[in-house]
Amino acid sequence: MVSVSSLGKNERWYARFFDPETGKESTQKSVEKLAKELKIQVTSKIMKEGDAQRICALAIDAGLIFKKKSTILYRCVLSI
Repeated sequence: MVSVSSLGKNERWYARFFDPETGKESTQKSVEKLAKELKIQVTSKIMKEGDAQRICALAIDAGLIFKKKSTILYRCVLSI
C-alpha cells in the first residue's frame, strides 16, 4: 500500500509505503528520485497524483521498496 502526498501546490510528490507483511510504514521517498532509480525520463515536473501513483507502483514491482534491488528490464518515458 502506498500513500502519496504533495507538500503544496507545484511542489514535489513524496510517497510513504506500508509493508504488507508487517504493516510498518517506511520513511517518505521522493517520487522524482524513484523515477530516476527506475530510469524513467520525466520530461517535466510531476504534477498529477495519478502519475506519482504509477511511478510508485512501478517501484514496488521493480523491487525498489520491499525487496532487494533487482535489474530493471524496462524503460519508459513519462511525458506530462
